[in-house]
Amino acid sequence: MGFDAAIVGGGAIGCITARNLAERGLRTAVLEEHSKPGKFGRCTGIVSKRGLQETGADYEGAVLNEIRGCNIRSGSTRLTVDAKKTVALVLDRQAFDEECRREASGTEFFFNSRATSFRKDAIVCGKRTFAARYVVGADGANSFTARASGFPKIPAAAYALAWQAEYSSARVEDAAFVDVFLEPKKIRGFFGWIVPVSRNRVRVGLATTDHPSLSEAKKSLLGNAAVRRTLANAEKKTEFNALIPLRARAQTVKGNTLLVGDAAGQVKATTGGGIVFGAKCGRVLAECVARGEPSAYEREWRREASALKWHARLRGLYDSMGERRVGLLLASAKVLGGEWLLSRFGDMDYVLGARHKQ
Repeated sequence: MGFDAAIVGGGAIGCITARNLAERGLRTAVLEEHSKPGKFGRCTGIVSKRGLQETGADYEGAVLNEIRGCNIRSGSTRLTVDAKKTVALVLDRQAFDEECRREASGTEFFFNSRATSFRKDAIVCGKRTFAARYVVGADGANSFTARASGFPKIPAAAYALAWQAEYSSARVEDAAFVDVFLEPKKIRGFFGWIVPVSRNRVRVGLATTDHPSLSEAKKSLLGNAAVRRTLANAEKKTEFNALIPLRARAQTVKGNTLLVGDAAGQVKATTGGGIVFGAKCGRVLAECVARGEPSAYEREWRREASALKWHARLRGLYDSMGERRVGLLLASAKVLGGEWLLSRFGDMDYVLGARHKQ
């Protein structure tokens, strides 16, 4: 079978990239190892409303909840940010992924097709071989495409290991607000969260760059007074672990092979979110491939997603602070009007509203 482009991975970013390639007249295939597309709900699923709009996907049928603010907690200090309007949406991630697949019209999907090796201009999936002028790795944080094609590794220390569980019958104080737990000594290198899915259902989780400490960090989070109140009579429904890349891969183009999304490390180092910038980079990839300039993708996606550098700098700043300094910073922010500043100018995707100039 011959294609202009073959994408390994049928998650949202693989499907959005496929849509962009097909819209530009390229015969495109998506090779997905599972029986259907998507992450099977293994995602927190909170995305900025503006960012979702920029993906070009019809997300409305996947929306479970609307978020307008955030409670940032550190020790006994709580900083509340209220935008007074919907700024983020909680998604049924599987429904969103399947919608992205439906919108990739003109793309040929091959399910139960796990990439096992790569040849020149071809992908081998068991007994089947798919010839393609371009190969796109959209196969996640633990990308087989990147490993098999010899791309530079993202350092192990630049991955966060995450745990999350979803609970029903939870006590939700206000379903329009998420809770973020900044506890650098207990949840090292990242943070914990409560994301309301509805008035009685929540997603509770954390991530840490100190992988061996995950179990202790989980105990600490579940022992937090605010979390205990929320889960007092709750029932756990689902649970999973996942890897989150917090640094872009040093190289994302190698000959006719290109990486996109988590496989490329196109993820916000502050939150671990990858949908918005992965979708942007999928469009850039399609533009470069369509005009026969795959090498231009390396430069152009980094320019289009330049805000990722600011997220990385904020992550570095936070990592350099101890628990006492984080608490003092939040307390000072309350006194100095930080709640208003973040409510007015804060943005999940563009640091303090700064965005790349077109």
